[in-house]
Amino acid sequence: MMIVLQILNLTGLDVAFSDADNVFRGDPFAPGASLGALIRERRYDYVYQPELHQRPKRRDYKSPGDGGNTGFFYAAGGRKPASIQGLFRAVVAAVDENLRTKGKGADQPLFWTVVKRLLASRGRDATLGFECAQLCGKKPTCASANELLLEYCSMDPFRHPTGWDDAHETLDEVVTYHANYASGSEKIHKLRRVGLW
Repeated sequence: MMIVLQILNLTGLDVAFSDADNVFRGDPFAPGASLGALIRERRYDYVYQPELHQRPKRRDYKSPGDGGNTGFFYAAGGRKPASIQGLFRAVVAAVDENLRTKGKGADQPLFWTVVKRLLASRGRDATLGFECAQLCGKKPTCASANELLLEYCSMDPFRHPTGWDDAHETLDEVVTYHANYASGSEKIHKLRRVGLW
């Protein structure tokens, strides 16, 4: 998360971040691809990949907005620069605190710990960059100036699955595949099943 913060801080540019095991089957920024469509709306500060170990039972699945995969996301650096940088600064501070007190501090899970603090704070924690949050299709968690409102949305999990063992059955709709819920050679096996290794 430190690298993302540095890019946001030094350039003011948007950042699309992808882990090495999140492989592009198609162009995630193309028309019709969930990520690209959400970016082109120009209304979200953060777009994330839902963290689901299997295919949702319903096609109309909506992510609850309280967790996701931080190995593939988009952060808008130019929409609300001070606030998005503040959010990532809070994540880096949480990592530093965990390293200091516990000797470990994986940044990806801590990102959602910080977002959950934001969701619960209802504008009472000035250290999080934003005061309030609004998941797409939902009401804001509290009232704030637009500059202090984190507007965020999840990618379509059917277009951007995370480690599903049956993703090979619907390859026609898969744009990216994140080989999660595996390690080492198991990731290679998952990528082979979807034709990406």
